[in-house]
Amino acid sequence: MALQLFNKRIVCHRKKQTLAVLAAVVLVFCLMQLFSLLKLNIFRQQQGESGLYGSKHNNGRSTGIHYPDKDRELFTKSKKTGNHRNVIQDDLPRGVHVDVAHLFKPNDRYMFTCIKTKSEIPWEHVNDDYCDCEDSSDEPGTSACPDSRFYCTYQIPHEDVQFVPGSRVNDGICDCCDGSDEWSGHKVPKHMHLTEESQEKHVYQSPCGNHCEKIVHLRGKEEQIKHKGQRLRRKYVDLAKSLPASQRQEYGPEGVFYQLAQQCFEHHTTEYEYTICPFSSVTQQKFPHPRISLGKRPRWEKQKPGDYVLVMAEGDANLCPLNHARKTKIHFFCGVKDHIVKMVEKERCSYSATFSTPAACS
Repeated sequence: MALQLFNKRIVCHRKKQTLAVLAAVVLVFCLMQLFSLLKLNIFRQQQGESGLYGSKHNNGRSTGIHYPDKDRELFTKSKKTGNHRNVIQDDLPRGVHVDVAHLFKPNDRYMFTCIKTKSEIPWEHVNDDYCDCEDSSDEPGTSACPDSRFYCTYQIPHEDVQFVPGSRVNDGICDCCDGSDEWSGHKVPKHMHLTEESQEKHVYQSPCGNHCEKIVHLRGKEEQIKHKGQRLRRKYVDLAKSLPASQRQEYGPEGVFYQLAQQCFEHHTTEYEYTICPFSSVTQQKFPHPRISLGKRPRWEKQKPGDYVLVMAEGDANLCPLNHARKTKIHFFCGVKDHIVKMVEKERCSYSATFSTPAACS
């Protein structure tokens, strides 16, 4: 009898211990949930104060329908440029083009009508970083929707409308020349930083500066070069007229690249000396070693205005992967004189040359 009583006490004691452990686990879980909610609330408040999602409304959900004062100072007004695309409107949601501004106005019930589906959502849900409309139209200024478009605040005059897919908004890369697509200031990790070569091609990373004026200036210089190059190009066409019509086409439109085939051009780097004889040969030399052929059989890969690419194939195969022969792609672009601008080995035994010539000014 005493033994049975003793066993019952042990079982009862263990039950109490188990219940105590469960209660402690539940308490810890609740405390962790409470702590997480507090941290999330603080994080959201910080985002709202820093302007990550724009201005706040009374219900606490964010919207991005304003432009900071610093943005207005960056851009010229349409009165000066004569271009309505440069207008910055205070009531225009971020990422919206002014040509469709009428579609981004709240109705009399302060609702936004999704552009394609015609469903309605509260106006304060526009640009709140949550995709409400099935057609992605409520998030023109964030990356929340899969099919949205972000229209750069500054539009370069006399060019196609500049926009980027919504997925590129706040990805750390400055797609818009004014940097308006990187309004959150998100930075890419150090191991993904852009190289100097990328920045030479006017590709920048956050924090973004305003490079629009520089680009407009470069566009102007390019137009001047193009017009001058087009005048010089006529001499190249005249020289090709001495060729039979069947042979002329080997040298591009109207045989315009025939003049380059009569010459050879040199390019020096710190390690190599390159010689390009268009339509004949491409060689590389590292003194005192003999020259290596980087291509000798020409074929056109592209012949489009502004995009002429000549491949010089069947070069030396020594030390190349799988014994594949070396080859060189010559990219011709519009310039006022004939010269090699750049020569690089893109991959093992595969080379790329950038070549300036009036022949490409079509």
